[in-house]
Amino acid sequence: MNTDMHHRPTARAAIALTIAALLSAGAVGCSGGDDDSFKSWVDKGGKEHTLAMGTDIRSLVQLSGQGGGSEAVARCRQILDHVASARAYRKLPDETGQRSWAKVLDETERTATNCAQNKETGLTGGPKLSEAAEAQSAYSALSISLAQLSKTAS
Repeated sequence: MNTDMHHRPTARAAIALTIAALLSAGAVGCSGGDDDSFKSWVDKGGKEHTLAMGTDIRSLVQLSGQGGGSEAVARCRQILDHVASARAYRKLPDETGQRSWAKVLDETERTATNCAQNKETGLTGGPKLSEAAEAQSAYSALSISLAQLSKTAS
């Protein structure tokens, strides 16, 4: 059974929730000049980093169980670069949201690191579905945090 197909709708739903939360946050009339605002975080790079993490997590889910070939390892290394870039971006200006964001980055990094190092051999190389599912779950929780932040920002 191809378990990858069962997880795709959830990943897409989480991405759709995050996109909706970020777009609504960008449209609210928050203080425009406040560099510590959620709106500023979204507008100055948070949105792009969040969407990149969603795409990367979806890739990890899709790559799971396909083995650790050179293409998978290259993609996982690219994901690690995205995580590093997202970590270098400023913190989310909300404690709960920042914890959710950090969890997404930690779980995505762990999954991509194991994939890139190809710790497993044979047919089980590449990312593990259980690890990718943890990153996906963290991303879903982030979606909820961002939706709540966008509501309070308006």
